Amino acid sequence: MKRIQLLILVALLPCFSAFGQGWERVINYGSEEYGNDLIIDDQGNIFILGTKDGGTSEHKTIVTKRDSLGNEIWTQIFAFADFTYLYSFFQTQDEGLLLLGSTSQPGSYSQGLAIKLNSSGEIQWMDTLLVDGYEGLNFYSMIEETDSTILLSGQVHKDTIIDFGGGSTWTDYIENAVLLRVNKSAEILWSRIYDLIPWNWSPEGNENAGQFAKANDGGFIVRMNDELSEDRILKLDANGDIQWQRVYDDPASVTSIYAIAALPDNSYLITGTFKLLGNVPQYSYFEKLDQAGQTLWTQLKPKDFPTDFEQVAPDGDLLFLGAEPGLAYTHQIKLVKTDLNIQQVGEAQVYSHGNYSLAYELERKGNNYFILGYTQSTISNYDWDMYLIK
Repeated sequence: MKRIQLLILVALLPCFSAFGQGWERVINYGSEEYGNDLIIDDQGNIFILGTKDGGTSEHKTIVTKRDSLGNEIWTQIFAFADFTYLYSFFQTQDEGLLLLGSTSQPGSYSQGLAIKLNSSGEIQWMDTLLVDGYEGLNFYSMIEETDSTILLSGQVHKDTIIDFGGGSTWTDYIENAVLLRVNKSAEILWSRIYDLIPWNWSPEGNENAGQFAKANDGGFIVRMNDELSEDRILKLDANGDIQWQRVYDDPASVTSIYAIAALPDNSYLITGTFKLLGNVPQYSYFEKLDQAGQTLWTQLKPKDFPTDFEQVAPDGDLLFLGAEPGLAYTHQIKLVKTDLNIQQVGEAQVYSHGNYSLAYELERKGNNYFILGYTQSTISNYDWDMYLIK
């Protein structure tokens, strides 16, 4: 693939917080750019996966490598099919990168997509992924399990013919939750399909698997959503078999799960939003479960308290990433640190450039933290730029 060279506009600005003095960079490639994923390697190099959107027919993928100060080493911009989206990427043992996402053609199901880049960001190979017996595959969440394997959650699709008898049939589709383990050659090593609530008309239901985490016992804890739009938390063993599950189906309220974490004390943290039905406020929701899935405590906090759990800090505290709303549709990135029980809450650190800034990803390397998101200088021009903070 021919490398595309573009003029890069980078602003280097001071940034101060209780996390220590650092820097921030606004990265622009001539149109709207959004940051999707972030890697910091052992040498301190920064890899960014992003999206460049110049219109409905100009959707492109950005991969850039930068040094420890955020200076560009190389950048590759790829133009794939209109319906190709790359959500996450991982380093490979040959110092290359494996990009994962989905691709589709109009009128067809999406398929999983893997793209391998060499150490200079050039494409070595591309391949699609499908689970046997299904025609479509979407990824929703991905984590690196080992140096050679990746765990993915998502949804599989296929058509089915429903026979009502008397020669009357109907062609419908099936969507089930799926977990997969793949190696860094994009070969599926293991997959499990989950049919939580069968449809009344067809033999299988309509579910998806979203956020998940590796449990301390070698299994997984995962959020799934079923045909009734109810969120569920499932604890799976290392083979993907269900050990227990919780269903958030209170008819008087709506609980939406955003993030899941396995904590160092062998408990599980669930975060999201909570709202009673009717004209009442929405709250940020926190719940701690023991190893058997029993509630240890629940907490409701004001809706602007961040619920995007990012990671456990070296001192054992928790880090949450979110947004600080301001006047006239302005937003700033907010980073909050709490203890394991979210009782002691540190002063929120707020970062912004321009009028509107949002964050996607937080990564730690040693004692340094890096935030990736996007920012907009003015509300009126809709010119989004990637935003990197150390």
